[in-house]
Amino acid sequence: MTMIRFQTFVLTTAATFQAFLLWHAPSSVLGAEETPHFPYYPVIEAPGHLHVIDRADMNTDEYLMVISLQGVLAQEQPRIYITNSGVQPAYDYWLDKMVAEYGVTTESHSDAIGLLETFKNEVEGYILARRTDPDPDIPGHPELNMATSLAGIKQAIVVTRELQPEVNALGLDMIKNVGRFMEPGSEFDDYKDEYNNNILFTAENFIIEMRDLVIATRGMIHHETEHVEGDFFDETEVYEWVADDSPHMGWGGVNKPAEEDYVGDPGRHGLFTVPANWMMNLSTLLGLRKDQLAQQKVPARSGAPDEAHYLAIIMSDGDNTSFVLQGMADDPKYFASPHRGDFPMNWTMPATLIDLAPAALEWYFENAGGDYFVSGGSGAGYMYPSEYPDLHKHMRRFNDYAGRSDFPYVGMLDFPSMDHPRYHRVASVYAQQPNVKGVISVNFYSYAADAGKMVFVGDTPFVAMRENLWEMNQGQIDQMVQRINGYSKNPADPGAYTIMNVHAWSHDMADVAALVENLDPHVEVVTIKTLFEKVKENVDPEPYSLPEVHFAEFYDDISGAQKEGEIIGFIESGDYVGYRNVDFSSESFKTFSVRASSATQGGEIHLRLDGPDGELVGVVEIDGTGGWGEWQVISAGIAEVGGVRDLYLTFSGDDGFLFNLDWFRIDATKVVAYETDPGVELAFFTEAGTDYVIQATENLGAGSWSDITGPIAGSNEVVRRFFPFEGRQQEYFRVVVD
Repeated sequence: MTMIRFQTFVLTTAATFQAFLLWHAPSSVLGAEETPHFPYYPVIEAPGHLHVIDRADMNTDEYLMVISLQGVLAQEQPRIYITNSGVQPAYDYWLDKMVAEYGVTTESHSDAIGLLETFKNEVEGYILARRTDPDPDIPGHPELNMATSLAGIKQAIVVTRELQPEVNALGLDMIKNVGRFMEPGSEFDDYKDEYNNNILFTAENFIIEMRDLVIATRGMIHHETEHVEGDFFDETEVYEWVADDSPHMGWGGVNKPAEEDYVGDPGRHGLFTVPANWMMNLSTLLGLRKDQLAQQKVPARSGAPDEAHYLAIIMSDGDNTSFVLQGMADDPKYFASPHRGDFPMNWTMPATLIDLAPAALEWYFENAGGDYFVSGGSGAGYMYPSEYPDLHKHMRRFNDYAGRSDFPYVGMLDFPSMDHPRYHRVASVYAQQPNVKGVISVNFYSYAADAGKMVFVGDTPFVAMRENLWEMNQGQIDQMVQRINGYSKNPADPGAYTIMNVHAWSHDMADVAALVENLDPHVEVVTIKTLFEKVKENVDPEPYSLPEVHFAEFYDDISGAQKEGEIIGFIESGDYVGYRNVDFSSESFKTFSVRASSATQGGEIHLRLDGPDGELVGVVEIDGTGGWGEWQVISAGIAEVGGVRDLYLTFSGDDGFLFNLDWFRIDATKVVAYETDPGVELAFFTEAGTDYVIQATENLGAGSWSDITGPIAGSNEVVRRFFPFEGRQQEYFRVVVD
């Protein structure tokens, strides 16, 4: 007799078992699209030799033309780079990095028309357009946005009337006059099949930056703003035209009443927002390659003082790529502040920068000087996770970026409070990502609304903002300092940890330095990494843990059944749902519990490994519950499954709808002592062709087990056996393979 399949079993006198979360991680098993290093941004050839021209050497019309030329050339290989010396030194930082470490060579130009002459044979012609007056009181025509969209698919530059004679003199022909021959919105209706629908852009018509990337990626600009008269697009049609879980790049190009609408409307259609409309050279920076980057090592701090309060301070708005790639890097108010180095500071930043601008991300890491970087937004960009239609897919992809970029700590900006059931659903998806070690919970309505609350999902801590430095006067800042000085000093208490947001547009490093100067000695200013490490080292997660459940809606594969809000419904016999890379952990007997409802006679859930026809490891019988809104938790034992496997729930039963599923959970069952119950019922799944024996012992430490049944033939069904205690005080049971 060998203990091959089952080792220990939990004893129960009830039909319902209790169990826990099913974990799974990204893999390519269930979908060819989910390859390693999934790129959110189009792949562009790496730059070799760059022709560099400074913004000061061009008037606005020339600047527009050169940016469009930059985009056209980048469709084959980036060959132009624009600096803004004396105004935005960060562009010199990135260029110097490319030359020093990416093998790029350069030559300088000061004549925009001369630069066009160098490459005139590589463009098909030009699109004629007017620039719109930036005065919001003067409605204009969206010619520049229309022309930019067409330029990418026509391999054309964008030219204004002021520059048209010089361009004509070079022998280039006009392809389209968007002001005379096109109605706004027709660029989508007439050409949508030619655009790249894996990315969507939005921009005010008068902003010139970012257009090189639009053209290089053959993207389209979606525009309806207060600066332009008329509504030109069916917004829903545009959003649904874009591939699911794609970047929505830019800002301000679509007129919305509030930020939550501007971000939320595309987000509810599966697009995450990446503010980038003021950025130059994105088409060139995107051509660089880095598979992996690492932050500077933060010195380990073992142990904890008997009395300490840990404070991590985070600069906001790092999800804004325009801010990260220009204003933040070179502004003395931020990363160029003389106060950097006086205390550890944390900076939000997009994890996807490793693809979009790896030279910049590498520069930040090299110049961290003891500071730390946190993934801003809510994943790969700015969206509200509770509203995102395929959060599961998005976070699987983000997990890869978090690993490649070394961003183990991520912000989660959303509407539900941490006590709301929807928060639990969202948190479960973040916690499933193996590269996410901790989550900073930020409430949209007030960043510190959850007041430092701490919860755990599995072993992943979620810590809410406790303080928010946002448009405060000195008196309010003084009150904040008093609060921080008065918070708990017991490292075992969640109250001993504070994450403070600094609103980048109303406060800077000088304000932070003044605040830190007034903190009491027991307040330790630390990096986010140190704060989360201290939390895991000192705080007992059990009192603060959310139930570890896996929500059925976050599937990887589905056939027949349908997602209906937050549940899986319309389940009929023959349907199935698949979940990728389920971590069954140790090789021990498991219990599977599911929350289900049924207004019919129900049916069965067959648990199979690696595919809908894979190895059967369990069967759960779902009876009618009395209505589709009448939920019950049903449980059954399943076979030993060790390691990480794909799990499929296949459904069988009579004709018609069987049941709905809300969540399920899996637990490794434990040996349990029963001292007062009159008996115990064991229920376990058996495989046909295998015999089982139930054993018992009164002393676990002695290691002596006795057979209490003969061989039980497996039947691909759940077998139940009841054993009265017959006056014995306690007994332990297990199931083994005969």
